[in-house]
Amino acid sequence: MRVLLIGSLPPPQGGIGVHISRLSSMLGEHGYDVCFLDESSVMKPGVTNVRSMDILKIVNAITFCEVIHIHTSIDWLRICYLLAGKVMRKKTVVTIHSWRGKSRFDQVAQKMVLRTANMIVCVNDDIGKDLNLNNVVVRNAFIPPKMMSQPTLPKEVEHWLKDRIDAGKKIISSNAFRLNKHNGVDLYGLDMIIELATFLLNDKKQNVAFVFCVASVNDVTEESYQCYSALIDQYGLNSHFLLLRVENLSFIRILLNSSLTIRATNTDGDALSIRESLHFGVPVIASNCVKRPTGTITFETRSQIDLNNTVLATLEKCDSNNTATGSTPASDDFDFYNGLYAG
Repeated sequence: MRVLLIGSLPPPQGGIGVHISRLSSMLGEHGYDVCFLDESSVMKPGVTNVRSMDILKIVNAITFCEVIHIHTSIDWLRICYLLAGKVMRKKTVVTIHSWRGKSRFDQVAQKMVLRTANMIVCVNDDIGKDLNLNNVVVRNAFIPPKMMSQPTLPKEVEHWLKDRIDAGKKIISSNAFRLNKHNGVDLYGLDMIIELATFLLNDKKQNVAFVFCVASVNDVTEESYQCYSALIDQYGLNSHFLLLRVENLSFIRILLNSSLTIRATNTDGDALSIRESLHFGVPVIASNCVKRPTGTITFETRSQIDLNNTVLATLEKCDSNNTATGSTPASDDFDFYNGLYAG
């Protein structure tokens, strides 16, 4: 069976792209013929990219598949794909990774067209409740990673981590796709994590170091990146705070060197970094802006005091740096997706 996966493929690294990549590998291992329509800004050899506007290739990709699995976060493109699938009588599956920031009109229009899909996968209960459609199933998007496929860290990053771990420091890590704003404040909470660093290092004299990974910086967010870099320097945190933007960086390898991870977003879907932290046994602290997976330690969204106190209390329970091996328990991931496509 040929399945067409539509969405943004890494690089740039991001939650949706990583999910598509892992889903593709899993399906291929079980005999599926997988092809792609890529929406990312980076053209990849042999992969049809919708930004190329090559209508013939796009139509052919849809024509010669049995199932279309749509992961796009672009509303009008989702509508186009679903209508094309309907016209060409294809089985259509849609995964909704995020439902935030939509006007009332957009929500109504999306729901009208989403009714035509064979199945909609919502990554959390809140999205499922908002859609309130009969063809909805709720399931998180996490597929366990294979360490062999993870790129090694740049040597300078490896050395930075090793030097601090050898000095007995506990590594606190976090990441962001891009330094965007939501409701006028930093979506991923980098501003809060910098304030947290000054609290732990200066006020509480904790032996910690921070790594914050940014997967993508564009013209719009470059100013934010430079401002945060200057703030880290202004606070005298340079030797304790590594702000990274490295294309195709493996956050998992950062995570495995961490004592804990933080997800300080003020809005969210189903965060891949939280699922990965729980999978590898690394304590994870996240804002309570949405319902979080069992095992997540939560703090009040955008409350600096609650974040500071929660991290401090968690650090006191961390006796050493994480040494998880990441063994993967048996899962029913393939059975679930095979049921969507072949059922």
